Amino acid sequence: MAEYEASTAEIAQAIDSNPYLSKETKSAIDAILADKGADGVALVEGNVTSADVSNQEAVLVSAGATLDNLTMGSDTTALVVGGGAQGDATMETEDAATVQLDGANVALTINNDADNVVTMREADGSSLTTGDGDNTVTMTDTANASVKTGDGDDTININGTTSGKIQTGSGDLTMVMDESAQENAQITVDAGDGFDLLHLIGNAVKHTFSFVNGLFHMNSADVAMTGIQVVAQDANSDGKIDLVNDHITVLAENVNDSVVAKLYKVALGREAIDGDDGWGGSTLGGINWWMNQFEQQDSDQSMDHLVKSFLNCDEFHNKYDGVDNATYVNTLLSNAGADASLASTYLAQLESGASREDVAYNIVTNPAVEVTGIDGQQYVVDGF
Repeated sequence: MAEYEASTAEIAQAIDSNPYLSKETKSAIDAILADKGADGVALVEGNVTSADVSNQEAVLVSAGATLDNLTMGSDTTALVVGGGAQGDATMETEDAATVQLDGANVALTINNDADNVVTMREADGSSLTTGDGDNTVTMTDTANASVKTGDGDDTININGTTSGKIQTGSGDLTMVMDESAQENAQITVDAGDGFDLLHLIGNAVKHTFSFVNGLFHMNSADVAMTGIQVVAQDANSDGKIDLVNDHITVLAENVNDSVVAKLYKVALGREAIDGDDGWGGSTLGGINWWMNQFEQQDSDQSMDHLVKSFLNCDEFHNKYDGVDNATYVNTLLSNAGADASLASTYLAQLESGASREDVAYNIVTNPAVEVTGIDGQQYVVDGF
């Protein structure tokens, strides 16, 4: 390992003349140098085993370096791997790290549970493994790369022509794909547990979907996914989910998920992903909270107990207290997009002594009631 003793300007000139580094990488290095100065930057080059740069503020790994067990301290804020580097790199730090990985066939492991920010640019064949923090990973112009994260609430951005594998844990995943990635990508995503959002930025009419044998397929991009609950297509390419103009699909992996999703649409007349932050984050808060309530119930409590708890919320009572039975039934069926001729069946149930909660549950769980919503939204249900 060698360290630059030259001035910041001399380092910048040497980096600028490196033919393996992209323009974006050079810009990132310039920013590091401007922030840290030459004295705080270490350069790793050649064949390196068990390099410890924990006393440096930043580290640059040059093109062609072979890495093994690179250890960075809590004050080391950035890692940049130049094009052509290959080998294994392990970062040991308790604090969150900002990392830019530019290089093929590099296996980078970040051993912490902090909220790391990682950019993989032109990192063909490289892999990234992180802990249980809320990691943000951006993959740009990268082929055959893989990302494996822990149980945090991760955000993964896919930009450009990308192929590879993504595996996340039990947290809530937000995955954003731009239009160029959707055109050409071949990606397999295992989103694990949690309530996950696939957000497609681009022209909604260009993309078609199917849900086959437990896998979600985006035909135009040949993407197969498991564990994705919500798919949103941004018709305006502005990065915001518009519940009126965009196409939203809620994918339920089991009966319980489908009941919770349908309760929002049928009983409350709105979507389960309503939120204030535009996309990601709290947009999944409602369905997530209710499913957590179900999971925390005693084993002898059934889904109808959850439904009745849901229908005791203030929003439900404010909508329906004081309305007659006919209005109540017709509103639920209208929310579901169901055939109005079913009204007589559910009115008869009420007249026979069934509660309004029972009737709502019967509508939600009736396979004949296909819940469709704004802009053709549908709940795709496996085994329901």
